[in-house]
Amino acid sequence: MVSQASKERRLSNRVQSQLIQASRTQFIGPIPPPEILSKYNEALPNAAERIVAMAESQLRHRQALETKVVDSNCKAQERGPIYGLSVCLAAIGGGVYLIHTGHEPSGLAAILAPLAGIAGVFIYGKIAQQKQLASQAAIVAPAPSQSPK
Repeated sequence: MVSQASKERRLSNRVQSQLIQASRTQFIGPIPPPEILSKYNEALPNAAERIVAMAESQLRHRQALETKVVDSNCKAQERGPIYGLSVCLAAIGGGVYLIHTGHEPSGLAAILAPLAGIAGVFIYGKIAQQKQLASQAAIVAPAPSQSPK
């Protein structure tokens, strides 16, 4: 027969416990928390100052790029209507010339086409603007939910 000690040994061999412990540290942003910065300084002198300087440099670079993008968008929005007006006036001028030289149907079409284009762009712009304002208003103040009666 099998002794009690033998049974306990076999049982203890089968049952093993294992403890695994893990930890995770996460931070968001270009600069680590002060505790981690101090550890960087321990590993490499002035490392914390270099990390902060790098973050400041990246911030200045990003702000400069954003400024360029905003400025170029503003300039494009200023030039667009001027170019559109120039093309439209040239087409209307061509239409007036055609009418003056005896080509009334062609001249009339040359005048009406740019005017219709301008009206279409204006109407489309207003509709798009109203849709955008409505979507922004829905984000800011969502519609109340309807309850069944």
